[in-house]
Amino acid sequence: MPANRCIVKQRLFTSVDETAAKSVASAYLNSYRTTRADLPDACKDASYVTAIEQSYPFHPELFNLLTKKIASIPNFQKTRGALRLFAQVVRYLWQHQAELNDPTWIPLIHPHHIPIGISDEITNDLTTRLERSAMRQSIGADIYNPSGREATPKFKMLNISLLVNLPIVAG
Repeated sequence: MPANRCIVKQRLFTSVDETAAKSVASAYLNSYRTTRADLPDACKDASYVTAIEQSYPFHPELFNLLTKKIASIPNFQKTRGALRLFAQVVRYLWQHQAELNDPTWIPLIHPHHIPIGISDEITNDLTTRLERSAMRQSIGADIYNPSGREATPKFKMLNISLLVNLPIVAG
């Protein structure tokens, strides 16, 4: 398991249920293989099960987003920055369970679970701390605004990618 995944999981959780990790990984692989959506072939490969198990309770793409893409921003402190953001997201999801229709439906924490625009703490971390304050306007227009209009998860992911000035491919 990559070191940063171990560090993050050890710091955030007293334990991680390995049986649940295996069960979720298997269910995701089955879902990815049977979906009609155009998904990358890599996520339909059995080796992706290992990536999900190692990342659990986070989706591997959330780790990739934070440890490879956002980590390329000079002010993001790699493992420490990822740990801070993961902790903020977990805390937010835990504190807002009652607002979710069924909090048990989240088998993995995905990039679209980052409450950017909703949580001031997280929004500030991803804009002000990373010197990307110009992104606040895009966040308000395309991700979430005070009137409660929320963008789709796809737009959330697109805008998080824009936050780090990466090329994106819209599907």
